Amino acid sequence: MKKVLNDYMVGHSKDGLTVFWNVDEEGIIRTGKMMLYKPDGHRDKESRGNFSWIHTRLFKAGKYDGEQWEAKKTLYGMHLLNLAPHATINIVESEKTALFMAICYGGMVRNLWMACGGKTNLTREKLKPLIEQRRDIFLYPDHDGIEEWQEQAKLINYPNLYVETKFDKQWWRPEDGEKADIADILYRLIQGNERVESTKVVGDVLEEMAKENPALKQLIETFDLEKI
Repeated sequence: MKKVLNDYMVGHSKDGLTVFWNVDEEGIIRTGKMMLYKPDGHRDKESRGNFSWIHTRLFKAGKYDGEQWEAKKTLYGMHLLNLAPHATINIVESEKTALFMAICYGGMVRNLWMACGGKTNLTREKLKPLIEQRRDIFLYPDHDGIEEWQEQAKLINYPNLYVETKFDKQWWRPEDGEKADIADILYRLIQGNERVESTKVVGDVLEEMAKENPALKQLIETFDLEKI
């Protein structure tokens, strides 16, 4: 788990915000997305100053004049692209989801997880480095963003771009919420909240995940999840 956090350059600010550094494929730091989380891992949207950008703070502090900094945001995790030249690229909405999936179902050689930072942030421009390398790209939209990303994928018009909805269609439940992402659903499955008849399938999911990344055991212990 620590390796994933280091690989994805996760930091924190003095006022307790998690910093997701936005670094492009050339290793250039574009900015940093700063978000406040509760102890349970959910966003703290009520507290003042719960969201910010590094370049915005620098500008307000007079550290740059706005012309010296090109805050051209890229996909979160793009800096890992050249370290995994043959990996399939899996794109989700949130940075937290990308981290969760990298821990659970990573193995950078085969699967590299990235985040676009929001439902409306999926653009051909952001995918350009991946398209130029002719990567296979799988999109995993949140439950409420499936149709929007399917339409966006058509506009992007790249033959190796796929919208993956099978997992959501099979495992999403109303209690997950309309805005649930694959990490939310997977978290529920790991907790073992499914009914008895689904236990075997949950076990299969965990077994497959464990084969991909032995860190799963540490994940379960760290988050005090129910072992199946």
